[in-house]
Amino acid sequence: RAAERSDPTPMVESVRPVRPEARPATKPMPVAELDGFDDDAPSGKRSGLGMGVVVLVLLIVGGLGAVVVLRPDVVDRVMGRAPSEDDLRAEEEARQAQERAEQMDRARAELHARHGRLSIRVEGHDRAQILLFVGRGPAVAQNLPTGVAHELVAVADNRTPTRAVVPADGTWAPSDDGLLYELAMQTGDEEMAFEQLVLGPSRLDRDAMGTPSGELGRVRVITTPPGARVFLLVGFGTTEIRDLPTDTPQEILVYDEGVPPVRSFVGPSDWREGDDGKEAELIVTLPEPARRR
Repeated sequence: RAAERSDPTPMVESVRPVRPEARPATKPMPVAELDGFDDDAPSGKRSGLGMGVVVLVLLIVGGLGAVVVLRPDVVDRVMGRAPSEDDLRAEEEARQAQERAEQMDRARAELHARHGRLSIRVEGHDRAQILLFVGRGPAVAQNLPTGVAHELVAVADNRTPTRAVVPADGTWAPSDDGLLYELAMQTGDEEMAFEQLVLGPSRLDRDAMGTPSGELGRVRVITTPPGARVFLLVGFGTTEIRDLPTDTPQEILVYDEGVPPVRSFVGPSDWREGDDGKEAELIVTLPEPARRR
C-alpha cells in the first residue's frame, strides 16, 4: 500500500501546452478586383466631355431661337407655311419704302452740311417770276419734293422759250439715285434775243399744286435743241430757295411782263453763317418798262 502523502494539496495531473495551429496566409486581392473603386472616383476626362455636350446643346437651342425670332420666314418654309405672293410683294414694298426713307435722311443731312438758304426779293414787282438756272439740256434738277407741281422753262440761244409742268400727281420712277421724273422740252423756232425775251405767264394751276409726299426726287430734262438753258420756277416777287450749293455760283433769272429780264449771280463769297446754317440774300431791281411812243 502506498504510503500516505504528507502534502494535503490535491494531486493534479500536469498539462502539456498545446501548440497553436498555423493559419493560412491571407491572399492579396487581385488588382482586377479593385476596379470597382475606380468607378467611384471622379474622372476629369468624362466631366469635360459632358460639359462640351451641354454647351453644344445650348448653342443649338440658341441658334434655333434666333432663327425663330429673326427669320420667321425660314421657319414658315420649313413647316410648310410658305408666305403667299401678296405677303412677299408687301414685304418687298416695305423694304423699298424703308430704303427710300433712309436715302432721304442721308440726302437731307448732306444738304444741310454743304448747302444754304437764299432769300430773294424783287423790288416793286410782287408778281415777278424768279427762276433758278438748272443747267444746259440734258439737265437734272436735284432734290425736288415729290407730290407737288414744278414748272420749268427752256431757253435756247436766240430762240423763243418754252414752258412745261411736272404735275403734282406725276409718276416718279424709282432709280439707283432715288425717284426720277423725265421731261422732254422743245423750244420754239422763232428768233428772239435775250434782251427781248418773253417768257409769258406761269402755267402752274393754284388749285393743282398738290401736297409734298415727304420724299425727294430728280427731274431730268431733255431739250431740243440740245444745250438749251433750263430754269426752274421757284417763286414770285419774294421767295426763299433752300438747300442751294454754296461752293458753286448760282444764277437767278427774274422776269416780269413788259420789262427786260435780269440775270443775277450768287457766288461762294456771298454766303455767311446764320443761326440755321449758311444763308445769303439777293435784292433784284428790274429796269423801268419801255415807254410806248
